[in-house]
Amino acid sequence: MWATIQFYSLRSLFLGMCIFGFSMSFVMAQPLQFWDESESILLRDINVYAIPNQEGWTTLGHSMDSGLVLSKFDHCGKMVDHNYYKLPNQYMSQLYTSKFSEISNTILLAQVLTDPSGMQMMRLAQTDASGISLSIPSLFSIPGMTSYKNPIVRYLQNQNLIVFTVNASSDGQNYAGHVFVMDQFFTVQKSAVLDSNRLIRGVIPIANNSFNLTIDERNIITLDQDINILFSYTLDSNFYHIDAFHPNTNNNFIFGGRYKRDGAADGLIVLSVDDSLRVTRFSRNLLTYDETFTPRMKFVGTNLVVNYHRTNIANSNGFHLVNLGTGFDISNSNSIVRRTSNLQAICFDFTFSRDESYFVLAGNVDLNRRYFQAKLGIDFKLNDTSCIYRDQFLDNTSVFAISTFQQDTFSGISLDSLPAFSSNSTAGIPIKMINYNPDRVCNYFDYKPGTSVVKGCVGDFIGLQAEMPVLYPELDRENKYTTYCWFPDIPDLEKVNRQITIQVPREPVTVRTYYCTDSIDFKYMIEEIPCVDFPNVFYPASEEIENKDFNPVYKKDSTNNHINNVDRVNFEIYNRWGKKVFSTTNPAGTWDGNENGNPAPMESYIYLLEVFYKNDQRRTFKGVFSLIR
Repeated sequence: MWATIQFYSLRSLFLGMCIFGFSMSFVMAQPLQFWDESESILLRDINVYAIPNQEGWTTLGHSMDSGLVLSKFDHCGKMVDHNYYKLPNQYMSQLYTSKFSEISNTILLAQVLTDPSGMQMMRLAQTDASGISLSIPSLFSIPGMTSYKNPIVRYLQNQNLIVFTVNASSDGQNYAGHVFVMDQFFTVQKSAVLDSNRLIRGVIPIANNSFNLTIDERNIITLDQDINILFSYTLDSNFYHIDAFHPNTNNNFIFGGRYKRDGAADGLIVLSVDDSLRVTRFSRNLLTYDETFTPRMKFVGTNLVVNYHRTNIANSNGFHLVNLGTGFDISNSNSIVRRTSNLQAICFDFTFSRDESYFVLAGNVDLNRRYFQAKLGIDFKLNDTSCIYRDQFLDNTSVFAISTFQQDTFSGISLDSLPAFSSNSTAGIPIKMINYNPDRVCNYFDYKPGTSVVKGCVGDFIGLQAEMPVLYPELDRENKYTTYCWFPDIPDLEKVNRQITIQVPREPVTVRTYYCTDSIDFKYMIEEIPCVDFPNVFYPASEEIENKDFNPVYKKDSTNNHINNVDRVNFEIYNRWGKKVFSTTNPAGTWDGNENGNPAPMESYIYLLEVFYKNDQRRTFKGVFSLIR
């Protein structure tokens, strides 16, 4: 018999009293949520990425002293590597980063650099999500341009091609969108500028090395890799564009923007468009948010998760996360707020780890600009009810947006070619090591503590396994980071197993479940139950076979007959005068009611049974029964 019905890997890491081993099984859930903080690093923008095939995350951000901070954390939230890059006499701003795909390690980044005279240029580079070093750094400036806004760098569907866009100005006032197709070394292959001072807001790579641009407040165009316009559309006049996002399934694309209704507050609206830029669906509930901070949107499976800063009608504010289903319906949402005061966001971003099914929210928060990172459950929750940061749904009624969404083709946008030019290498960027290992403010370890009673017969083998997580048992599967140690007196080969087998009788056993620096104990009390019984009467003349003989009745269940645990017995029956009328050492032996071949008289008899078990246990039984004729 098993104490629980779900089974885990039989090998894992020993911690504490256990030796080391490991399991390579696929991870589906994590048992730990936490909030970490550090006062030793001040960031004014941040980007967060999960590390493919390695649990943990990488953060990229600009520090308040204008350095580029790259940090790598493991799944426990511990910093495992970090670098700080800073160019002398240059102020860094407008950090933009992107990846080729979810499983790619390579991160592209673009920054705007400003020298003491106010002259600006851009820096393009690559870094690795599993490391934190810059490669192919390139200073980039457009001839005649002195100011830049909103740099965006993305791989096309071919990882050998990169699209880079930026809004550039020669006078610091009149900006126009510039488009560049580059090779993987940031060498310009094609370039063009939008006419009429139109501004580029977002870029989405699509099939065949073409890409979408969102322009001004509500225009979308599709360009090929030679920067020729293929399609162009304008969106509803109430729509104000915010950002553009990765391709969705079935070659649809997701856009997020701000929609304004007459007499109603602005809110976030999400659109899906097909490969001809026609709107196929849109969210009908406006999500109200703080416009100071641009919402972040990322795909989790086929759903879109939106993270933004929100203030409700009671003036409470916090980080809000919403899960939008495939129909853009709100399927789940939660907020992280301060328990004692308002939460003052400085910057934030989030990512999702598929292997362990958790979200990481990171950034800087509050007036003293603490760096923070929070590892949240699949439901966006922190779950620690004692934390100064707490889970609270910010109830601010969403406004029903629209029943229809207008869209028209348009013309009037054109592109002019730019003369060829080259960028400059910036090898040898100074590096300074920093250290801002965050301190854990609070955490919730999702495993059940306590005690359970397991019952069994002498000699029974019972399977025990560590308890399931409390909040997310339906997600829990194999997890190579969750480890177990059983004690006391468990053989070394079994100590680290998710499940073990014990034999009754047994002293209590405890399983200690570890994850990172957290552990929790669960104790199993082993209770022996009576598994040998005797009838109080028997009738040799009965037509019922089970009533014709007198013998011990051994308990049976679907997996075991208790008699199989018995080595031998001393089974004796005496009449009321103390004379022995029957004896056997056979566990299956029975008395037929005869004495020396003759029917024994109808009266009361005494039985004595001494059972010797295969596991060297001994039990005795004594009682009285009646013989009826």
